Amino acid sequence: MTRPLLSTRFGSAASRLWPAANRQPGLIELSPIKEVELRASRIPGVISLAQGIPSFDTPAPIKRFVQQKIAEGACAKYSVTPGLPQLREAIAEALRREGMPYDPDQEIIVTVGSIEAIAATLLAAIGPGDEVLVVSPTYASYLPAIRIAGGVPRFVPLDEDANFDLDPDAIAAAVGRRTRALLLCNPNNPTGTVFSRSQTLRMLAVAEQHDLLVVTDEVYKDFVYTDGGIYSAALEPSARNRVIRVCSFSKAYAMTGWRVGFLHGPAQRVADILKVHDALVTCAPVVSQYAALAALELADDAIAEFRAEYRRRRDHVIHRLDALPNAV
Repeated sequence: MTRPLLSTRFGSAASRLWPAANRQPGLIELSPIKEVELRASRIPGVISLAQGIPSFDTPAPIKRFVQQKIAEGACAKYSVTPGLPQLREAIAEALRREGMPYDPDQEIIVTVGSIEAIAATLLAAIGPGDEVLVVSPTYASYLPAIRIAGGVPRFVPLDEDANFDLDPDAIAAAVGRRTRALLLCNPNNPTGTVFSRSQTLRMLAVAEQHDLLVVTDEVYKDFVYTDGGIYSAALEPSARNRVIRVCSFSKAYAMTGWRVGFLHGPAQRVADILKVHDALVTCAPVVSQYAALAALELADDAIAEFRAEYRRRRDHVIHRLDALPNAV
C-alpha cells in the first residue's frame, strides 16, 4: 500500500494535524472576529476596530532596505530553516539588551508571525488529549492552534479584582493529569493587563511543581505606557528550561502584512519545534526576514514614535469617554 504523500513529505507533525481536526469536526473554525472581517471586506468604507492592525505604514528605512535586497536577488531563495543567520544574531543581540541571553544558532527560530510560532510549539509539545491551560479572557486564535495539535483547552480565569492579573491559585487548581502547558499573552489580549512580577513568579512556581511548559506571547510588549515595561517569564533564570517566548514584528513596526516573528527558548525544546516549523513552512519568507533585520538595525526609533501616538490617542479616547453622561 502506498503511503500518502502528506506523511512522507512532512512527517509525524503534519500527519497528526488532519486526524486531530477530523476527530473533532466543527472545533477547528474561524473566530467570530474573522468571520465578521470577511463579511465586512465586501462592504466599501468599513472601518474595523476589532483586529490589531497598526494605522501606520511600515517605516521607510525598512522598505528601502528590502527594495535593495530584492534588487540584489537576495530574496529569491530559501533561507536555512531557523532563519537568516544575521537576523538571528540581531535578535540575540536585542534579547541580550533585555537581559535574556540566547544562542542564535540553537535557541532562536524566525517564524511566520507569532501564531505560527505558537502552533508549531504546540504541535511539538502536546499530543492528542493533552490539556493546555489558557488564561481567560484571551486571544481567540489560540484555541484552534491547540485543537489542531489534538489538545484540549482549559480556561483559567484571570483575577478580575486585581485588574485581571494572573491567578496562580486558579492555575494550580486547574492542573489535571493530562495538563502539559500553560499559554498566556503578556500584555494580555484583550484586557491590556500587564501581569505583575509577583504573580508571574508564583505562576512559574506552579509550572515548576507540575512540570508545565509555559508559552508566553509578548507581541504587545513594546506598548506599555507605565514605567518598567513588562516582566517576562523568560527573564526568570530558574524557569529557562520551560519557557517559550513568542515575539512579532507586526505591531511594533507596523508589519502585520509581512508575517514575520520569532520564538526563543531552551535548545532541546527549540530543536523539537524546528522540526515542526520545517514541516509546516520550510522557512519564514526571506523578503520578510530582511524586513525584520532592517527593523532591528535601522528602525528601532519607530517603536517610541508609535507608542507616543498610541498613548495620545488612548488619552483622547479616555477624556471623551469620561465626559459622557452616565458613562461607567
